[in-house]
Amino acid sequence: MREQEIQKLETQEKELRRTLRSLQSLIKQAEEKLEEAKKEAASIIESAKAKANEWLEKINIRLGLIPKKDLEDKRLELVGYYRACEPYLTNDMRIAINNEDVKGFGALVSRLTASNSDGTVA
Repeated sequence: MREQEIQKLETQEKELRRTLRSLQSLIKQAEEKLEEAKKEAASIIESAKAKANEWLEKINIRLGLIPKKDLEDKRLELVGYYRACEPYLTNDMRIAINNEDVKGFGALVSRLTASNSDGTVA
């Protein structure tokens, strides 16, 4: 009887060890998935913060809450970009810029980009 009990205990021990290994494997998989979820959540939160800051900046500009110096700095930066690109602008693009038609300007640039075989803008 003792041998049978010892064999039973050994069999139970083997089953317990196998179960323990399975549980350890499941725990490791769960930890990996949790880490992935944490990274994804952090990315989503950062994206949401950036979008919220962008919206707040637009609201503050419309309400006049951003100091004029910051607006002037942005304006000068945009003027610099415009001057650098000016020789390459078509008349349609200049008209769109003067009318502050951002969508129209974007469409013109897209058409121009699509017309080049190498995907560059002339």
